[in-house]
Amino acid sequence: MVTHRPFTAHILLLTGLLIWFSPLEAQTRVALWGELEPGPYVVGYRVLYELDRSRVWNVVPDSLPPEETSRPLRISVWYPARAAGNAALMRYGEFVYDYAPDRYFARLNDQLASRYVNILRGVRAELSEQRILAVPVPTVRNAIPASGMFPLVMYSPGGGASLPDNGVLAAYLASHGYIVGSLPQLTSVGSRLQRNYQTEVEAHARDIEFAVGALQSLPSLDRRRLAVTGFSRGGLVALRVAARNPNVDAVVGLDPSYAYATSFERVTGSSAIDVYAFRVPVLTLLRDNSDLGAAEWGFVLDSLRYADRYIARVRALEHNDFAEIRSMLYPTLLGKGDLPAPLAEGHLGYTAIARYVLNFLNGTLKGNSDGLEFAARPSAENDMSSGLVQMNVLQGADVPTRGDLVRLVAADGYEEVASRIREAIRLYPDLVVVRENVLISAGTDLHEQQEIDLAAEVFQLALEIYPQSGRAYEGLANIYVARGETDRAVWAYERLLEVLPADSTLSAERKARYRREVELLLRLLKMTK
Repeated sequence: MVTHRPFTAHILLLTGLLIWFSPLEAQTRVALWGELEPGPYVVGYRVLYELDRSRVWNVVPDSLPPEETSRPLRISVWYPARAAGNAALMRYGEFVYDYAPDRYFARLNDQLASRYVNILRGVRAELSEQRILAVPVPTVRNAIPASGMFPLVMYSPGGGASLPDNGVLAAYLASHGYIVGSLPQLTSVGSRLQRNYQTEVEAHARDIEFAVGALQSLPSLDRRRLAVTGFSRGGLVALRVAARNPNVDAVVGLDPSYAYATSFERVTGSSAIDVYAFRVPVLTLLRDNSDLGAAEWGFVLDSLRYADRYIARVRALEHNDFAEIRSMLYPTLLGKGDLPAPLAEGHLGYTAIARYVLNFLNGTLKGNSDGLEFAARPSAENDMSSGLVQMNVLQGADVPTRGDLVRLVAADGYEEVASRIREAIRLYPDLVVVRENVLISAGTDLHEQQEIDLAAEVFQLALEIYPQSGRAYEGLANIYVARGETDRAVWAYERLLEVLPADSTLSAERKARYRREVELLLRLLKMTK
């Protein structure tokens, strides 16, 4: 990893001065915090430059001299740091301009800065580029990391964002004991042209996954706790990463694209998302004037029936209020007394969003029950304006996973587990409480581990839920053969032949093979009686 000092000379030319505070004093005095209360840590900031050599980004024609072509990743990192005397407070422009380790990354940085400054110029014409870039931010470049171990929160910005668009939220979380990493949304190749929507979402999902690996070397990183978050299309990226990585513990979406998707193909690039296996708690914060009706959550959120879903609508927010430029940076420059009503609402809503995200992560990553209780309440019950945040909590169906099933059977026995599953079926009649494949796989694994009696109970449970399961009868018959219980084995194989025509999980070819094999086994078993 390579880290580099800030482009201080550039910022000094813009501002003409550099203000010094003690780090903790700086956090409370910088206007960019708004009404947010900083945590106990100074916020450190660094940039890591990495190359993902498994992918090409800058395609060089054969006619040009050979040079680097790998995908460049600029990873911004906010982290809890120590207070060490006086420290120079960073300026907003230091997020935009940064020294690069070589010409290849310098070219990338130039592209990112150019795109970002164009965004700044286009939103509020009365604010000069110099004023915007000179805003102090509550962050200290390359500060010494605080002692302790801290969860990782990966953040994916909005679609096409050249640089992190929620640095205020990242710094706020870091001050409360989180390491936050973020990357710009580079196109899939080194071009302004995107190939297609799904290609770009997948490219950034892989960026996030690569960055998680790259950040594992940070000495204060708790590798056991990980959340993925994102704004707009970045929320879609976050959900995609969580859907295929079992080490993700929580998801946060800031007015995310997945809330408005009409199919999982939009989310994952295919229809292969395993809804049953997705048990990750999800916090989704939506604009109140969204396209969804008051009682609608969208296809994706409604389908994630096995996960706890915290779904909030934030009053009067526009989509871009979920990023810092409109809702935190401009209010800082214009002054609260001069804010037009939409900007004032956006500023108020953003601070509420940050508090909900912090408390949700405290609950899911740090086991803080007060955090989840805060996240489940509307704003009026959290010492904020009434009606500012309307919260709905959809509890995930409490049904066992494959691992749960094996542990429960081993600990409590068949009758207790069967009773719990019967109750779950009663409570969730429209859901798959335990999939047939889960039961068959669990029983087979137990049999291979010589846990014969437990395996038999799992196969019996499978037959209670799926009475037409040929594979469950096969598993049970194999158990009886292993025990030397020939009569029971014959009964189980004969039942298998009876249910075989109605078993919709087996292809015609497999049914024919089953029939030939089972008829042969039956002849052999009957000869030994």
